[in-house]
Amino acid sequence: MLDGAPAHYSEDVRNLLDEHFPDRWIGRGTEQHPAPYAWPPRSPDLTHMDFFFWGYLKSQVYDDTHFPGLDELKDRIDEVGEINPEMVQRAFGDIP
Repeated sequence: MLDGAPAHYSEDVRNLLDEHFPDRWIGRGTEQHPAPYAWPPRSPDLTHMDFFFWGYLKSQVYDDTHFPGLDELKDRIDEVGEINPEMVQRAFGDIP
Protein backbone atom coordinates (compact mmCIF):
# COMPACT_ATOMS: atom_id res chain seq x y z
CA MET A 1 0.00 0.00 0.00
CA LEU A 2 1.30 3.43 -0.89
CA ASP A 3 0.26 6.20 1.48
CA GLY A 4 1.50 9.19 -0.48
CA ALA A 5 4.64 9.83 1.57
CA PRO A 6 7.33 11.02 -0.89
CA ALA A 7 9.57 8.01 -0.27
CA HIS A 8 6.62 5.67 -0.93
CA TYR A 9 5.19 7.57 -3.88
CA SER A 10 8.10 8.04 -6.28
CA GLU A 11 7.96 6.88 -9.87
CA ASP A 12 10.72 4.38 -9.08
CA VAL A 13 8.62 2.79 -6.33
CA ARG A 14 5.55 2.58 -8.55
CA ASN A 15 7.61 1.03 -11.36
CA LEU A 16 9.02 -1.54 -8.94
CA LEU A 17 5.53 -2.43 -7.73
CA ASP A 18 4.32 -2.75 -11.32
CA GLU A 19 7.21 -5.07 -12.07
CA HIS A 20 6.83 -7.33 -9.01
CA PHE A 21 3.09 -6.99 -8.31
CA PRO A 22 1.45 -6.17 -11.64
CA ASP A 23 -2.14 -5.00 -11.18
CA ARG A 24 -2.00 -5.93 -7.47
CA TRP A 25 -0.87 -2.88 -5.50
CA ILE A 26 -2.89 -0.24 -3.70
CA GLY A 27 -1.83 3.37 -3.60
CA ARG A 28 -1.86 6.78 -5.19
CA GLY A 29 -1.19 6.93 -8.86
CA THR A 30 -0.82 9.79 -11.27
CA GLU A 31 -2.62 10.59 -14.47
CA GLN A 32 0.34 9.17 -16.39
CA HIS A 33 0.84 6.21 -14.04
CA PRO A 34 -2.45 5.20 -12.41
CA ALA A 35 -2.51 2.80 -9.49
CA PRO A 36 -4.27 -0.53 -10.10
CA TYR A 37 -6.33 0.17 -6.97
CA ALA A 38 -6.48 3.85 -6.13
CA TRP A 39 -6.44 4.73 -2.46
CA PRO A 40 -6.30 8.17 -0.86
CA PRO A 41 -3.46 9.03 1.53
CA ARG A 42 -4.31 8.66 5.23
CA SER A 43 -7.50 6.81 4.39
CA PRO A 44 -9.51 6.43 7.63
CA ASP A 45 -10.37 2.83 6.88
CA LEU A 46 -6.69 1.91 6.76
CA THR A 47 -5.40 3.29 10.04
CA HIS A 48 -7.02 3.83 13.40
CA MET A 49 -4.52 6.52 14.30
CA ASP A 50 -5.51 8.68 11.35
CA PHE A 51 -9.20 7.93 11.76
CA PHE A 52 -9.40 9.17 15.32
CA PHE A 53 -6.30 9.62 17.40
CA TRP A 54 -4.23 12.24 15.56
CA GLY A 55 -7.28 14.41 14.98
CA TYR A 56 -8.16 14.16 18.65
CA LEU A 57 -4.62 15.09 19.72
CA LYS A 58 -4.51 18.07 17.39
CA SER A 59 -7.89 19.30 18.59
CA GLN A 60 -6.71 19.15 22.21
CA VAL A 61 -3.40 20.93 21.65
CA TYR A 62 -4.32 23.35 18.86
CA ASP A 63 -7.93 24.15 19.66
CA ASP A 64 -7.42 27.76 18.61
CA THR A 65 -4.80 29.72 16.73
CA HIS A 66 -3.63 31.93 19.58
CA PHE A 67 -1.71 30.81 22.65
CA PRO A 68 -1.28 33.17 25.58
CA GLY A 69 2.20 31.72 26.00
CA LEU A 70 4.56 28.81 25.78
CA ASP A 71 3.55 27.60 29.25
CA GLU A 72 -0.07 27.10 28.15
CA LEU A 73 1.06 25.14 25.10
CA LYS A 74 3.24 22.93 27.31
CA ASP A 75 0.31 22.41 29.69
CA ARG A 76 -1.93 21.31 26.81
CA ILE A 77 0.68 18.86 25.59
CA ASP A 78 1.08 17.47 29.13
CA GLU A 79 -2.71 17.00 29.40
CA VAL A 80 -2.80 15.05 26.16
CA GLY A 81 -0.13 12.76 27.61
CA GLU A 82 -2.65 11.71 30.24
CA ILE A 83 -5.19 10.31 27.76
CA ASN A 84 -7.23 7.50 29.23
CA PRO A 85 -6.13 4.13 27.75
CA GLU A 86 -9.76 2.98 27.68
CA MET A 87 -10.59 5.82 25.28
CA VAL A 88 -7.88 4.64 22.91
CA GLN A 89 -9.12 1.04 23.17
CA ARG A 90 -12.68 2.16 22.39
CA ALA A 91 -11.45 4.06 19.34
CA PHE A 92 -9.70 0.95 18.06
CA GLY A 93 -12.63 -1.29 18.93
CA ASP A 94 -15.21 0.87 17.16
CA ILE A 95 -13.68 0.37 13.74
CA PRO A 96 -14.58 -2.88 12.01
